[in-house]
Amino acid sequence: MSIIYVGGQGAGRAGDVNPLSVNFALTGGVDAAPIAGDLVLISVTIGGTGAVNPDCSISGFTALAQLNRVGSAGNTCTQCLSWKQMTGTPDTAFTVPSTSDVTFAQRWTVQVFRNVDVSTPFDVTTTTVTGPSAGRPNPAIITPLTAGAWVGISGAGAATGGQAYTAPTNFAAAWLTGTTADTIDACIGSGYWADWASGAVDPPTFTFSGGVTNADAWTAYTFALRPAATSGSVGVNVDYDEDLDMAGDYLFYQRTYAKKSATVNVLTGTAAYADVLTPKSANHQLFIQRIVLSIITHVADTYTIDDDGAGPAIATHLDVTPQAAGVPSVVVWNFGPEGYPVTKGANVDVSHSATGVANIHIEGYEKLIGPVAQASTN
Repeated sequence: MSIIYVGGQGAGRAGDVNPLSVNFALTGGVDAAPIAGDLVLISVTIGGTGAVNPDCSISGFTALAQLNRVGSAGNTCTQCLSWKQMTGTPDTAFTVPSTSDVTFAQRWTVQVFRNVDVSTPFDVTTTTVTGPSAGRPNPAIITPLTAGAWVGISGAGAATGGQAYTAPTNFAAAWLTGTTADTIDACIGSGYWADWASGAVDPPTFTFSGGVTNADAWTAYTFALRPAATSGSVGVNVDYDEDLDMAGDYLFYQRTYAKKSATVNVLTGTAAYADVLTPKSANHQLFIQRIVLSIITHVADTYTIDDDGAGPAIATHLDVTPQAAGVPSVVVWNFGPEGYPVTKGANVDVSHSATGVANIHIEGYEKLIGPVAQASTN
């Protein structure tokens, strides 16, 4: 099944030798907090000096190998990516570790994903790289293996005049970035790409959003998330009239139900996204149970989910600028367990009219409907 971006958050603090408890307050996705089964990734960085490498892992999480790099000017970038798959009682908060020194700034990002494989959340081995200067991470190449895998990056840098990072190409949909000042500043940027299809991915080098001074060491992780396997379909053969005989054959309907879902990253510059959900054949019919529109960039825009470009639309939302009161960032349409019936054999399309940025998740199922001649019993 398709991976879903649940949401993210990021923040930072000046040097503090005490741990800090932070509540989940996710934005930009489908939920404000993780639920059971969700994969939570927390990346923490500390800007320090010399060969001091404070622990950046999150207590209770599984930590990937911590990255430590002393820069050519003496500033040190330390970063750790920690992950946890939420259980039946999901966490409501996490604890950020001490910076180890009051002059070391700290920064973190949280990314939460749904429908990631439970036994093997990372599709291939996460790749890492560090650099001694410029403070601009250049994440390493990665080559996912599984269809539907998502590629993620998280990079950090140390400086004495830090800035946030501009999202690299393909990773802008839910970009999390920021910088925190202290004697040594900490800079971080994390994002994901949902449209990988095949081959190696070489994420571009990060750039700063403004002028930066004395940028120094940097670190970066590149990871690939494996989607959870789609549940198998359940087939039911129903004889509507056992007395109906047609040349010795029974006429019956075969109904097969299979879960269908898709996540679409709606970006500036692309107005239409065709066939985001497709039935297996002309004899299959899609039924839409739920649509979640998560708006990342508010503009005067109209988002439409429809039936092969034909009316009436399944769902439409008119967005406005963020200055207007009551602008929703998440819009949900629930059509119940039976679902909204799409025309038999038709696909589902997504479109928008302007330059807004959003994430649209569509859930439902397909049903095979049609007369099928059963083998003769005569």
